[in-house]
Amino acid sequence: MNYPVIPRTFFSGDCFDAYRILGAHPCTDPNGAEGWRFAVWAPGATAVEVCGGFDGWEAGVPMEKADTGVWSAFIPGLAEGDLYKYRVHGADGSTVMRSDPYAFATELRPGTYALMDASQGHAIGTLDRCAATVLATVISKPTDTRTILDVGAKGLTMQSRTEGICAVPGKGTLYDCPEVHIEKVFDEHAIILDRAFHDRVQIGQKVRVIPVHICPVCNLYDQAYLISGDDVVQTLPIAGRGKLQ
Repeated sequence: MNYPVIPRTFFSGDCFDAYRILGAHPCTDPNGAEGWRFAVWAPGATAVEVCGGFDGWEAGVPMEKADTGVWSAFIPGLAEGDLYKYRVHGADGSTVMRSDPYAFATELRPGTYALMDASQGHAIGTLDRCAATVLATVISKPTDTRTILDVGAKGLTMQSRTEGICAVPGKGTLYDCPEVHIEKVFDEHAIILDRAFHDRVQIGQKVRVIPVHICPVCNLYDQAYLISGDDVVQTLPIAGRGKLQ
């Protein structure tokens, strides 16, 4: 393997572009295979593997150590955004999983990973991981394109995200129609301007809305319902509701 070359300034703390060498970088191996090269400085480790979703977080890919203390490995066939960590074996017999200190991105908002929201879903390119939704009812269809829901700022907040990787259209996204977004919210109702959605739903029909930002939305409710399919399997009180500390 062609080991990454670490400048002497790295060891004195004066290297300000080590991210160009360490971390994960797309590259091509000598045989022409496209993949990613991983490099991490762990001079005291006895062994290091790259583990991730690509192998079900199992054995991982062993890394090779250079005299500089940098461990390297090449893994073909990975895609940008694939999850990984380093499994580091210590001289004392310990084994720990470590995030890459030179990763270009980490998982978005790990504190809300179990729930996700529309902005996080758009950042990773899919809404499939969004578990939390707000149940609303279609209460009016006053024009050929306008649909009114019975949830507004008091149930979704007024938050929107218009910039950065978490930018998302509207004030909420329809769970079963991810191309449809809430255009406006008022205190207790929301407006959707979409002809196809208007023609698809009926007054009184229930719809699920993925909030733009799930954190403040949770604090607007006294309890959450855990569902499996169409069945409520458990009701959980939201202990932080209205708490200041």
